[in-house]
Amino acid sequence: MQWGLGRFSVQYRRRILAAAALVLAASAARGEVVEGTSALAEARGLLDSGRAESALSLLEALAGGPLGDHVALLRARILHARGDFDASIRAARAGLRLDPPSELRAHLQRQIALAHIDRGRPLDAYDAQRRAWEASRSGDLSARLASELAAPFAAAGMPADAQPLYRLAWSRWPLAPASSPAFERDQSLTEAIGAEPPDAKTLVESAGSLSRARRCDRALVLYERVLARGGELDAGVREVASRGRADCLFTRRRYPEAAAAYRAIDAAESDPRQVDAAIRVARSYARGGRDSEALAEFARVRKRAGPAGRARCDYLSAIVVRTEQPARYRRLLRRVSRQRADRDLAREARWRLAWLDLQAGKMRRARRWLKPLAEGPEADIEVQRARYWHAVALDPGRSRRARAELRAMAENLPLSYYGLLALDRLGEEPPRARRFVGRRRDEAPHLRARRAGALADAGFPELAALELESWLAEGVALRREQRLQAASVFLSLGDPYRALRQAVDGFGETLQRGVDPDWIDAWRISWSRPFSDLVRSASEEFDFDPALVYSVMREESSYRAEVESRAGAIGLMQLIPSTGRSVAEELGLAGFEPDRLRQPAVNLRLGTYYLKSLMERYSGSSTLAIAAYNAGPEAVDLWLERQGPLDSDAFVESVPYGETRRYLRRVLRSWRVYRLLYGQSPT
Repeated sequence: MQWGLGRFSVQYRRRILAAAALVLAASAARGEVVEGTSALAEARGLLDSGRAESALSLLEALAGGPLGDHVALLRARILHARGDFDASIRAARAGLRLDPPSELRAHLQRQIALAHIDRGRPLDAYDAQRRAWEASRSGDLSARLASELAAPFAAAGMPADAQPLYRLAWSRWPLAPASSPAFERDQSLTEAIGAEPPDAKTLVESAGSLSRARRCDRALVLYERVLARGGELDAGVREVASRGRADCLFTRRRYPEAAAAYRAIDAAESDPRQVDAAIRVARSYARGGRDSEALAEFARVRKRAGPAGRARCDYLSAIVVRTEQPARYRRLLRRVSRQRADRDLAREARWRLAWLDLQAGKMRRARRWLKPLAEGPEADIEVQRARYWHAVALDPGRSRRARAELRAMAENLPLSYYGLLALDRLGEEPPRARRFVGRRRDEAPHLRARRAGALADAGFPELAALELESWLAEGVALRREQRLQAASVFLSLGDPYRALRQAVDGFGETLQRGVDPDWIDAWRISWSRPFSDLVRSASEEFDFDPALVYSVMREESSYRAEVESRAGAIGLMQLIPSTGRSVAEELGLAGFEPDRLRQPAVNLRLGTYYLKSLMERYSGSSTLAIAAYNAGPEAVDLWLERQGPLDSDAFVESVPYGETRRYLRRVLRSWRVYRLLYGQSPT
């Protein structure tokens, strides 16, 4: 940005003084913070128009106000941009004396470090960067700080000083955006100067963080670097790396390689009763379509396994034979249902036996299976499933008891997936509003929320986010009112994901119990409508229900445009690159590259079109279209071929993929909630 220069008129200086006076005058209602918003907004406008010197003078008048710590960072940045590094450092230090919140403190220290770097004093910069690391809980910022500090050392011909900083960036904060380029720089500098390569334990720990965050492509690179070291490896490190590599191969659906990797792990196992890797070999065969080999492997493993291992082998064998050998399927499930070594697996086997009886119309026997499964916490979705189908097995059309059981679900959990199904069976709509959460405190917003809101209103979303991040990082338990205050500011900043997290963390299972009008914002934040212009545009272009677009976006990505799944799906509606390319070709979208799926406009347009095409493929069945969106149309076609047409609720339970089954329940529920909150077609 080109900073503009200019002189103030007397009238303009008077406006500065008046604004400063407003900031310093505390108000009882919303506090003194809000009084400075107009002056800050004026500074924002000056910066945007290139009049940095005018903005600087205005900010100097605000330096003693309640947002003085944030003003100090703005002043330091402007002074740095014009090359006055000493003044920039003084401004940042003035902000530090105001005891700023933690994330703002980190950014003030970073500004000092950048000034020292540009003054050619990297050692002083390192001290400031270290203080920034200590203040911040943001791995993204910390990795960027380390890389920023390394760069001038490298440029000054001091690679031995730069290389450890790059290594710090990727090894300590492996999930940060700066981590991947830092890793590459570390590798090149390590080779150039003959430095010691990273130790295997560091590589494995970083790979583990990446794998847990569903970034298996990068994790695989690190695991394979470790394993390439061969005999020099510690046995424990080799074991962790081998298992991590195998798990990543399985996650990425590279099943033949995964099977070979698990086979090698099993061969190295000293205790034959440890059968987890061997079971994974069989699972890899099954996922890769090699059913006979999978069954043979399960049979071999079962002979050496303990009781829990035998139960797993029986259950997984049952899943493999469920379509082609129904009698064997039932026999294996019965065996699993009777064992006690793995009670969770026994419950799942009983559910599957109940489902077989429900499909066969053997309602009395189904109820015997379902009754014990219906005992448990009301909020547990598997308990809800058993209660719903127990009522169905009683025949709601003729049984008062069945209707009473459905009524209990509909009244207690009307916005759960099964509560909504119960309402459908009763022929009723969800209650629009009822008071049940409790009294809402009538109080002014928390000071931190007011500060963040004022910064957002003034046009400084980055500073508002720093204020909120610091507040949430302090470890103080927030009341529901305060969580909603934070969530509302996050929404105003265009961060619906963190808004959603605050609402869900504050309300949790309560969101299933209906909509309380005194707390309506909790539901509207939990099912918000981000990117509304883009959703409206795509929905109108393809004549599609925007409520379903929002629902898929919520459940696929939690409204995050940059997120990528373990399977490689990208963006708001989590499109696989190959699907994105195919849809882009159909729409005549030139120059498609997978990274374009991170652009909300592209992702929403392609995702909406793809959903619409699936709906047309399945003759308007939203349930089948949603299932195909997750599992692929080929899988849905196969399921339909094997089991024929089913009602929506029965189809969901019949889906063999647990991930798709859970996904269907979430999306169908959200679709109904969006329609309840905003009408049939929210925009």
